[in-house]
Amino acid sequence: MLRVYVAGKLNDMACDYIKNLSAMCKASINLKRCGYAAYNPGLDVLEGVIAGDLEYHDYFKPNFEWLSKADALFVLPYSQNSKGVQAEIERAKELKIPVVHSITELEVIKMQGDKSKNEKLR
Repeated sequence: MLRVYVAGKLNDMACDYIKNLSAMCKASINLKRCGYAAYNPGLDVLEGVIAGDLEYHDYFKPNFEWLSKADALFVLPYSQNSKGVQAEIERAKELKIPVVHSITELEVIKMQGDKSKNEKLR
C-alpha cells in the first residue's frame, strides 16, 4: 500500500482555513477509499486546539518526518502558492519522493512499484 502525504494550503483567514482543511480531509478520505495509506497533516489542528500554545514549527517539523516516509506527495489543486506546500514540495524533491496532483499519477507510481516487485521475484 502506497503511503501518500496530502499537501494543501492551510495558512489563511479563518473561513478559508476551514475550507482548505475540508478539502484536505476530503482528499485524504478519497485516497484511503482508493486503497492508499493517506497522511493528512491538516488534522494537527485538533492537537493545536487542545494544546493551545503550539507554534508553526511544532506542526511543521514532525510533519516533515512523516513526509520522509511517504511514497508520494499529493498536492491539492490551487495549493502550490502556499509557502508550506512549497516547502513540502522542495523537501519531497530533495528526498526523491514523487510529487503528484491526481490519483491517476498515483496509479502510475503504484504500477511501477508492482512491476519492479514482480521483476525482483523472477
